[in-house]
Amino acid sequence: MPGSFIDSNVVLVAQRFGFSYYDSLIVAAAQEAGCDTVYSEDLQHGQVVGPGLTVVNPFLAPVDL
Repeated sequence: MPGSFIDSNVVLVAQRFGFSYYDSLIVAAAQEAGCDTVYSEDLQHGQVVGPGLTVVNPFLAPVDL
């Protein structure tokens, strides 16, 4: 069923990292899409939030990936 991975993964991300529902939804969608970077000024810059998925604050200096 489309979306079921995201739905279940949102809860896991929220529990593991303590993110809000909406931040967890963004991270879960990025994981499902195979992204390697999530751009956000709200999450911790440089934090690895999954296998190969790193948070980058576009308003700060670049992080070494």
